[in-house]
Amino acid sequence: MLNHWHRLFLLVSVFLLIAGCGPSKADVIDQLVSKEENVLHMHIFSNSRDWDNEVNEVHNSEPALVEHIPHVTVHTEEKKLKWLEVLGLEAKRPVIVIFDHEQMVYHTSEPEQLREYAKTLD
Repeated sequence: MLNHWHRLFLLVSVFLLIAGCGPSKADVIDQLVSKEENVLHMHIFSNSRDWDNEVNEVHNSEPALVEHIPHVTVHTEEKKLKWLEVLGLEAKRPVIVIFDHEQMVYHTSEPEQLREYAKTLD
């Protein structure tokens, strides 16, 4: 009988450990960083096509952004909001995060602020 309870306790413990594990910061950063040095990758966490279009318009109207940020990914999945928490940001949309090949270098929830960021890239 003790053996049965011991196995049950072990099984429940393993299940709780697996269920409670979210992505690590290193795992999230690995998913979001640019795969090339000196190239940025912009990630848009949004569920609004209008907001995505606004970001796209700003991005395409700023030559420095187009030159330095050739890769843009839109994340609409609810589960990926956890990634923002892991990065130390508020887990809410919409937000833009920009990564170089090692780390997050910029974030904003205001598309127009990308114009200011573009000035730092020249």
